[in-house]
Amino acid sequence: EQKVSIDALLQVDTIAAAIRHLVGPFDLKYNKYHISCVVNNRVANFITFKPQKGGLRIDLGFQLNEEEIKSLEACEVEVGDYTHHWSVHPVRLNTEQVKNPPEQFMAVITKAYSEYFD
Repeated sequence: EQKVSIDALLQVDTIAAAIRHLVGPFDLKYNKYHISCVVNNRVANFITFKPQKGGLRIDLGFQLNEEEIKSLEACEVEVGDYTHHWSVHPVRLNTEQVKNPPEQFMAVITKAYSEYFD
């Protein structure tokens, strides 16, 4: 709460609840620079949350393919460049997308979850 606004943390809680309905239960672990997921008492970085000004950055634990990038961009989800060093593909959701996540985004989350645990 000292680093980001309460609204930003509420956004994480909102999107995490939607993701839980999709993939199953997980807890959130609040770290200094990001919020990670915990499944069965173990950190599971299939996604990590980074609340920021102007939206919520979510780092996906895999590299998106061109079709997935185009699909996300078509529903106005901002897609960043894949970072090889951290092995994450960042996406940014605006406040409205956090409240009502696009189905293309939720499909990518399902893939991130299944690839992480396969």
